[in-house]
Amino acid sequence: MIDVPLAWVGSKRNLIERLAPSIPRPSSGRMVVPFFGSGADSLFFVREGLDVLASDANPDLVRLANELEDAWIRGLELVESIDRETYLAVRAEFNRTRDPALFLILVRTSFNSLVRYNRKREFNVPGPKKVGSWAPSERVVSEFADMVETIGGVDCLDFEAALARVRPGDAVYLDPPYFQAGVDYLPERFDHERLFDLLAWLPVPWAMSNSPAAADYFPGARVVQLERAGVVSSKGSDRGRVREVLIVNEVDA
Repeated sequence: MIDVPLAWVGSKRNLIERLAPSIPRPSSGRMVVPFFGSGADSLFFVREGLDVLASDANPDLVRLANELEDAWIRGLELVESIDRETYLAVRAEFNRTRDPALFLILVRTSFNSLVRYNRKREFNVPGPKKVGSWAPSERVVSEFADMVETIGGVDCLDFEAALARVRPGDAVYLDPPYFQAGVDYLPERFDHERLFDLLAWLPVPWAMSNSPAAADYFPGARVVQLERAGVVSSKGSDRGRVREVLIVNEVDA
């Protein structure tokens, strides 16, 4: 397991070490990561000695990743522990200010680590019924911040702009919102078909974590079957083992 300070639904902190043997390695030494998310996969790749070119389309996440240490310190000054009433106050203040310190508290304590916005771009995930201390450890924050500095920061780009930066010799690992899962982390609808179209023509090796239905769009790709614990459903009875896949396109770099 990769210990990271950013809770994020779909994070690969528990899976990336299992996925790694099937993810193509770049001949250039550079792994392109268009969906930064919790940063667990980027941290893993850096530990493996790879250069990482990381980005994400969520500006709140990008700001937090690039300012994590300051956000952590200010967050501790604002809120030591959190309950439902405090959570709602933090959420309202974040929607007014977009303060990265408040966003860190929200992503650490939101229901099932969900990140979701309404059409007004307001964070609207409910909090859990009871939460104590919300803060990650100084060690985890420091290691994560060092990783972000090492890779030159996280850029705020949509996947199309991120994939336009790919160069010969690179490899790409993608962990987008899952196809047909009904969970996005931006106010706008995620364009799965546009992403799939771009990947079909991408001239470097890539691997993508996704739901099994996405594999149908890539008949020539290798598909690795996986299971993980489901946490998204609001019904506890629906949160059993969930199937997902790693779709691997091993074109010559």
